[in-house]
Amino acid sequence: MIFENLFNKPTGPNNIELLTEIFAKAHNSICEYLTKTLNEVLTNNVPTFKAASRFEVGMYLLFRLDLKICNKQEVGVRRQLLYSCTETLLPSDDSRFVDIVNHRLKIYGDILMNKNSGGDWADTCQRFHVYLVNTIHYCGDRYEEITTETMPFVIVDAFERFYLEQALVACELSLIPMFCCVLKHVFSGNNNFTLLPQKEIVKRIMAGFQEGELIVEEERQQLSNSKTTVSPEEGT
Repeated sequence: MIFENLFNKPTGPNNIELLTEIFAKAHNSICEYLTKTLNEVLTNNVPTFKAASRFEVGMYLLFRLDLKICNKQEVGVRRQLLYSCTETLLPSDDSRFVDIVNHRLKIYGDILMNKNSGGDWADTCQRFHVYLVNTIHYCGDRYEEITTETMPFVIVDAFERFYLEQALVACELSLIPMFCCVLKHVFSGNNNFTLLPQKEIVKRIMAGFQEGELIVEEERQQLSNSKTTVSPEEGT
């Protein structure tokens, strides 16, 4: 679970550190889910989500964080939180990884902007996933293969690609909504969440978590009734 053992410390971290911890736990939960799901249906060439593939998933989650914080918090607060969360993803202090972070945020931002040319949120998410899946297959879980160059479409087993994309859809319907709802509550009604008392931050986090659980349950009911996998934009 994203929030496992989050509040069991005698003295809590500051607000930036608290959200960074939630980000790290959400990232870990998504990677564990993807690994578990693929191991259940595939026997060969399954991404381990322990190295470069894990990093690429983190880049997507970092973009989703930036999407929630952009225009809702002061520029300095946004920069501070993104930097803190990025630190949990970098495998080394090699400057090329900073270039990759900036590149991935720009690519996902460009995909989002293309939404205005047509399509709904589900269509946009699918475009996110197509890019993310291709980066995972391209790097082959090796950091040295990660690049900011234009990557060709990687030809892999159709079942592997299908199950990875479906696992990402499942994350959009469960783990990511809870993460986004937490951010929505924390950033609501203020432009500098670092000034809020930590007791208030914890209260907002729990409220966001509860709303996320309701959204997830509603999605499950809709999927059960309609047998579709279309996801609305959560937490807006």
